[in-house]
Amino acid sequence: MPPRTDQSSKSDLLAAISGAVAPHWTAEGGWRYNTELAQTQQLNIGTRYQPQPGKTLNLSYRYTVDALKQTDISAQWPLWRQWTAFGRWNFSVLDRRTTEALGGLEYNGGCWVFRAVAHRFQTATQEHRLRFFCSSN
Repeated sequence: MPPRTDQSSKSDLLAAISGAVAPHWTAEGGWRYNTELAQTQQLNIGTRYQPQPGKTLNLSYRYTVDALKQTDISAQWPLWRQWTAFGRWNFSVLDRRTTEALGGLEYNGGCWVFRAVAHRFQTATQEHRLRFFCSSN
């Protein structure tokens, strides 16, 4: 969390917690509270489901007073045999728009891997870019 820039004589309250909440589930959170304004300044919460390596689902929410309200969802999941799908979606609740989206497929042939990815991201308030990538190794 960024440092405070005001000249207050009171300190903010900070709290963070992280840990396993059930088999295959973890959760974490961070909170910054301004005691002088009696107001939450920042809040980050998230959870992860990972039943085994290579299978992951992440959900999170970020809030900064007067600036940011975002949800973020990402996942990696095997589809069949050596094929895996992955993706990420970041959404601005304040702007009611996708700020970043990424999706792709991976084929793992053992001694080589091929990936195809589409990536869309916001570059300005009303602009976005769409890119496609392919790689192998």
